[in-house]
Amino acid sequence: MTSTALATIHGMRGALQNFRNSTPRSTPGSTGYLRFSKGDWLFGRDDSALDPESVWIVHPQSLQHGWICWRNGSLFHEVLIPFTQQLPLENTLKTAPEPAEGSDDQPGYQHQMAFQAVCIEGGHVGLQLQFKTGTVGGRTAVDKMVEAMMARMDDVEATGQGGFYPVIMFGVDSYKHKTRGKIFVPLIEVVGWSTNEPGWLWDVTR
Repeated sequence: MTSTALATIHGMRGALQNFRNSTPRSTPGSTGYLRFSKGDWLFGRDDSALDPESVWIVHPQSLQHGWICWRNGSLFHEVLIPFTQQLPLENTLKTAPEPAEGSDDQPGYQHQMAFQAVCIEGGHVGLQLQFKTGTVGGRTAVDKMVEAMMARMDDVEATGQGGFYPVIMFGVDSYKHKTRGKIFVPLIEVVGWSTNEPGWLWDVTR
């Protein structure tokens, strides 16, 4: 492994750790949007269903973090920056109005994470999507992926072999809430690792 590659790993690992620490614990071309809603992965303006067997590659440098505030179903304010930059303090943001009485809106801002992925197998080959999430379940799924990336970087640095671009599949899990019944949560399963070389070579780990 070249010294440049090692330096890249060192720098990215540090930035990824900062990305994880910032989380409050209380195909080239246009990029579409992916969202998780009531147990379904949907994308595009028409809310097309995602192929559950599709396989995707995440570019680590597409990771972003920030803040988001919704009021009465409309976006009030959003900040989203590269993970290599320090997350601004919530009290430095535009003051969020109080939620309306009886509203499901959360007070203040919610921390959010985002990344881009390109489909390499399945029904959407070549499609590039961005997933943004400000929910606890979504942030947990992204955080677990980042944790796996950091562990993988340690292995690549030690052996000088392999790649650290996550190869993932999008899944669904659920749990039973005492008052709200069955709650669906997103899963991001790392199924392999890719190099950043042309051809998107990857090694299956499952």
